Amino acid sequence: NNESIFKFGSIAVNCNPITNGHLHLIEYAAKSVEFLYVLVIEEDKSRFSFKDRIYLVKKACSHLNNVKVIKGGKFVCTEYILPEYFYKDKYNSEDIDISMEAYFFGEHIAPALGIKKIFLGDEPICKVTNSYNKQMYRMMKNYSIDTEIIDRISTNDGELISASTVRKLLDQQKFIQLKKFLPLKIIDDVIGIYFQ
Repeated sequence: NNESIFKFGSIAVNCNPITNGHLHLIEYAAKSVEFLYVLVIEEDKSRFSFKDRIYLVKKACSHLNNVKVIKGGKFVCTEYILPEYFYKDKYNSEDIDISMEAYFFGEHIAPALGIKKIFLGDEPICKVTNSYNKQMYRMMKNYSIDTEIIDRISTNDGELISASTVRKLLDQQKFIQLKKFLPLKIIDDVIGIYFQ
Protein backbone atom coordinates (compact mmCIF):
# COMPACT_ATOMS: atom_id res chain seq x y z
CA ASN A 1 0.00 0.00 0.00
CA ASN A 2 3.03 2.27 0.12
CA GLU A 3 2.70 4.75 -2.74
CA SER A 4 6.29 5.93 -2.44
CA ILE A 5 8.39 5.69 -5.60
CA PHE A 6 11.15 4.33 -3.38
CA LYS A 7 9.99 0.71 -3.41
CA PHE A 8 13.49 -0.76 -3.33
CA GLY A 9 16.32 0.63 -1.24
CA SER A 10 19.74 -0.43 -0.08
CA ILE A 11 22.28 0.15 2.62
CA ALA A 12 25.91 -1.02 2.47
CA VAL A 13 27.52 -2.07 5.74
CA ASN A 14 30.77 -3.56 6.96
CA CYS A 15 29.56 -4.42 10.49
CA ASN A 16 32.78 -5.43 12.23
CA PRO A 17 30.60 -6.57 14.08
CA ILE A 18 27.02 -5.34 13.68
CA THR A 19 26.04 -3.00 16.52
CA ASN A 20 22.81 -1.44 17.78
CA GLY A 21 23.84 1.56 15.69
CA HIS A 22 23.95 -0.49 12.49
CA LEU A 23 20.66 -2.15 13.39
CA HIS A 24 19.07 1.26 13.98
CA LEU A 25 20.13 2.35 10.47
CA ILE A 26 18.79 -0.85 8.91
CA GLU A 27 15.48 -0.70 10.78
CA TYR A 28 15.02 2.96 9.88
CA ALA A 29 15.76 2.25 6.21
CA ALA A 30 13.46 -0.80 6.20
CA LYS A 31 10.56 1.40 7.36
CA SER A 32 11.26 3.91 4.58
CA VAL A 33 10.99 1.52 1.62
CA GLU A 34 8.95 -1.52 0.69
CA PHE A 35 12.02 -3.74 0.36
CA LEU A 36 15.58 -3.19 1.57
CA TYR A 37 18.79 -4.83 0.42
CA VAL A 38 21.54 -4.88 3.03
CA LEU A 39 24.82 -5.22 1.14
CA VAL A 40 27.55 -6.58 3.41
CA ILE A 41 31.03 -5.51 2.29
CA GLU A 42 32.70 -8.68 1.08
CA GLU A 43 36.37 -7.86 1.68
CA ASP A 44 38.07 -9.98 4.34
CA LYS A 45 40.09 -7.15 5.88
CA SER A 46 38.19 -6.78 9.14
CA ARG A 47 38.67 -8.36 12.58
CA PHE A 48 35.49 -10.37 11.94
CA SER A 49 35.64 -12.38 8.71
CA PHE A 50 33.14 -11.76 5.93
CA LYS A 51 31.52 -15.14 6.62
CA ASP A 52 31.03 -14.24 10.29
CA ARG A 53 29.93 -10.66 9.58
CA ILE A 54 27.20 -11.69 7.12
CA TYR A 55 26.01 -14.42 9.52
CA LEU A 56 25.72 -11.88 12.37
CA VAL A 57 23.93 -9.33 10.16
CA LYS A 58 21.43 -11.96 8.97
CA LYS A 59 20.74 -13.07 12.54
CA ALA A 60 20.40 -9.50 13.86
CA CYS A 61 17.98 -8.63 11.02
CA SER A 62 15.96 -11.86 11.13
CA HIS A 63 12.90 -10.03 12.51
CA LEU A 64 12.70 -7.71 9.49
CA ASN A 65 10.44 -9.30 6.85
CA ASN A 66 11.22 -6.81 4.09
CA VAL A 67 15.01 -7.05 4.37
CA LYS A 68 17.35 -9.25 2.33
CA VAL A 69 20.98 -9.47 3.48
CA ILE A 70 23.31 -10.18 0.55
CA LYS A 71 26.98 -10.13 -0.40
CA GLY A 72 28.27 -6.75 -1.46
CA GLY A 73 30.22 -8.31 -4.32
CA LYS A 74 33.36 -7.01 -5.98
CA PHE A 75 32.18 -3.43 -6.58
CA VAL A 76 30.72 -2.28 -3.26
CA CYS A 77 33.43 -0.70 -1.10
CA THR A 78 36.19 -3.17 -1.96
CA GLU A 79 39.90 -2.55 -1.78
CA TYR A 80 39.98 -2.42 -5.57
CA ILE A 81 37.28 0.27 -5.72
CA LEU A 82 37.98 2.23 -2.53
CA PRO A 83 41.28 1.23 -0.84
CA GLU A 84 41.18 4.19 1.56
CA TYR A 85 38.24 2.65 3.41
CA PHE A 86 40.43 -0.19 4.63
CA TYR A 87 43.19 2.10 5.87
CA LYS A 88 40.98 4.73 7.51
CA ASP A 89 42.99 4.88 10.72
CA LYS A 90 46.19 5.68 8.84
CA TYR A 91 44.73 7.66 5.96
CA ASN A 92 41.82 9.56 7.57
CA SER A 93 41.50 12.20 4.88
CA GLU A 94 38.59 13.63 2.92
CA ASP A 95 40.74 13.51 -0.21
CA ILE A 96 39.25 10.33 -1.66
CA ASP A 97 37.64 9.59 -5.02
CA ILE A 98 34.55 7.39 -4.99
CA SER A 99 33.58 7.98 -8.62
CA MET A 100 34.33 4.38 -9.63
CA GLU A 101 32.13 2.98 -6.83
CA ALA A 102 29.38 5.48 -7.66
CA TYR A 103 29.55 4.48 -11.35
CA PHE A 104 29.33 0.73 -10.74
CA PHE A 105 26.53 1.15 -8.23
CA GLY A 106 24.50 3.69 -10.21
CA GLU A 107 25.01 2.16 -13.65
CA HIS A 108 24.88 -1.56 -12.87
CA ILE A 109 23.97 -2.64 -9.32
CA ALA A 110 21.04 -0.31 -8.61
CA PRO A 111 19.27 -0.94 -11.95
CA ALA A 112 19.70 -4.71 -11.60
CA LEU A 113 18.05 -4.65 -8.15
CA GLY A 114 15.57 -1.85 -8.85
CA ILE A 115 17.11 0.35 -6.14
CA LYS A 116 15.86 3.94 -6.15
CA LYS A 117 17.05 5.01 -2.70
CA ILE A 118 20.18 4.41 -0.65
CA PHE A 119 20.80 5.04 3.02
CA LEU A 120 24.06 6.11 4.64
CA GLY A 121 24.96 6.43 8.30
CA ASP A 122 26.13 9.84 9.47
CA GLU A 123 29.82 9.85 10.35
CA PRO A 124 31.02 12.82 12.42
CA ILE A 125 34.46 11.39 13.26
CA CYS A 126 35.96 9.46 10.32
CA LYS A 127 36.93 11.82 7.48
CA VAL A 128 37.03 9.00 4.90
CA THR A 129 33.45 7.90 5.60
CA ASN A 130 32.25 11.48 5.87
CA SER A 131 33.71 12.28 2.45
CA TYR A 132 32.22 9.05 1.03
CA ASN A 133 28.76 10.11 2.25
CA LYS A 134 29.02 13.60 0.77
CA GLN A 135 30.20 12.32 -2.61
CA MET A 136 27.59 9.54 -2.82
CA TYR A 137 24.87 12.04 -1.92
CA ARG A 138 25.98 14.25 -4.82
CA MET A 139 26.79 11.54 -7.40
CA MET A 140 23.69 9.39 -6.97
CA LYS A 141 21.62 12.27 -8.36
CA ASN A 142 23.20 11.50 -11.75
CA TYR A 143 21.49 8.10 -11.64
CA SER A 144 18.13 9.34 -10.27
CA ILE A 145 18.82 7.59 -6.97
CA ASP A 146 17.71 9.34 -3.78
CA THR A 147 20.15 9.36 -0.87
CA GLU A 148 19.37 9.80 2.81
CA ILE A 149 21.97 10.20 5.54
CA ILE A 150 20.67 8.85 8.85
CA ASP A 151 21.76 10.35 12.17
CA ARG A 152 23.96 8.18 14.36
CA ILE A 153 22.57 7.06 17.72
CA SER A 154 24.24 6.80 21.12
CA THR A 155 23.71 4.62 24.17
CA ASN A 156 21.27 5.75 26.88
CA ASP A 157 24.18 7.32 28.76
CA GLY A 158 25.35 9.25 25.69
CA GLU A 159 28.22 7.00 24.60
CA LEU A 160 28.84 6.81 20.85
CA ILE A 161 27.95 3.36 19.48
CA SER A 162 30.74 1.99 17.33
CA ALA A 163 32.13 -1.40 16.35
CA SER A 164 35.62 -0.29 17.44
CA THR A 165 34.27 0.23 20.99
CA VAL A 166 32.78 -3.27 20.87
CA ARG A 167 36.14 -4.75 19.83
CA LYS A 168 37.88 -2.91 22.69
CA LEU A 169 35.36 -4.28 25.19
CA LEU A 170 35.93 -7.76 23.79
CA ASP A 171 39.70 -7.34 24.15
CA GLN A 172 39.17 -6.28 27.76
CA GLN A 173 36.62 -9.10 28.29
CA LYS A 174 34.04 -6.63 29.57
CA PHE A 175 31.17 -8.75 28.33
CA ILE A 176 28.40 -7.22 30.46
CA GLN A 177 28.98 -3.81 28.85
CA LEU A 178 28.33 -5.29 25.41
CA LYS A 179 24.58 -5.11 26.11
CA LYS A 180 24.73 -1.34 25.52
CA PHE A 181 26.22 -1.75 22.07
CA LEU A 182 25.08 -5.04 20.52
CA PRO A 183 21.71 -6.58 19.62
CA LEU A 184 21.00 -9.03 22.46
CA LYS A 185 20.39 -12.01 20.17
CA ILE A 186 23.94 -11.94 18.79
CA ILE A 187 26.04 -11.20 21.91
CA ASP A 188 26.92 -14.85 22.57
CA ASP A 189 27.75 -15.35 18.88
CA VAL A 190 29.99 -12.28 18.83
CA ILE A 191 31.91 -13.45 21.91
CA GLY A 192 32.24 -16.98 20.55
CA ILE A 193 33.47 -15.81 17.15
CA TYR A 194 35.92 -13.29 18.61
CA PHE A 195 37.60 -15.83 20.85
CA GLN A 196 37.46 -18.88 18.58
